[in-house]
Amino acid sequence: MTAPYYICNFTPEDKWFDRNGHLNVAGYMHYFSSGVEEMFNQIGFGVDYTKDEDRSFFAAQQHINYSNEVHRGETIALKFHLLDFDHKRLHKFYTMYNETTGKEAATLEAIALHMNMTARKTAKFSGDRYALIEDLFDSHKNIEPHKNIARTIGLGSLSKREQA
Repeated sequence: MTAPYYICNFTPEDKWFDRNGHLNVAGYMHYFSSGVEEMFNQIGFGVDYTKDEDRSFFAAQQHINYSNEVHRGETIALKFHLLDFDHKRLHKFYTMYNETTGKEAATLEAIALHMNMTARKTAKFSGDRYALIEDLFDSHKNIEPHKNIARTIGLGSLSKREQA
């Protein structure tokens, strides 16, 4: 697998644009979520994995940063970077690019929990699945870290709270 791993591209539907003429917040989440599902399908953790092994993933935490607007008719592409993992969790990073303008549109950093769907509790990866994730991680470990990884939210030194 090449790194960062290209997932897919989309031309957003009109229903995902707001009164400001750009992709709305729900649209970003929709296309990130669609890309996540596609990524899981491509690496062998898709619908068949859930059906056959009674395992899936739940989102535990997500943080989106918006960089540049996406307008009607523009095409977006998603890339995936596995930042870290353990026996039950994935720390993932996605970058959305506007293919029409060539600019980064947004990033999504997320923690996914590996779940036993019957027990509805976290579950360890089986040995072969853990090895698959380890191989993916090894192919990603030399990727230059994006500036938005582990970024905190706040107003900074110009906020009223900081001035008080």
